[in-house]
Amino acid sequence: FLDGVDGGFHQLSHHAGNQEKLKMYGLINVFHMKMFNEMILKMKNIKEGDKTLLDNSLVMIGSGLRDGNSHSPVNLPILIAGKGGKDIQRGEHKRLPENTPLCNLLLGMMQTAGLGIEKFGDSKGSII
Repeated sequence: FLDGVDGGFHQLSHHAGNQEKLKMYGLINVFHMKMFNEMILKMKNIKEGDKTLLDNSLVMIGSGLRDGNSHSPVNLPILIAGKGGKDIQRGEHKRLPENTPLCNLLLGMMQTAGLGIEKFGDSKGSII
């Protein structure tokens, strides 16, 4: 349904370096990020007492693969929005040590939400 896109997300993620497929894949990714931004702005405008829905949430967008074509699970593009009802630092870019499991982030998000767990998947500790 996107102008300039002829194919599905998964199909185009296996682009084999084809510039036309990469362009369409990029258009889909831009659309996804615009939708994420729209949701975040709406959450920011919903009041919950002296905070907002966004302040009281942790929302993640990203991928378990950096490049669908090569199935590369390193240097993942992950974005977190919100504070999870806590005093989480925002507006920073973190470059984590090589081979840091994504489950470290997921564990931190779950702990921030109040789940009393110490390990999740292949986590080695919490990032948050």
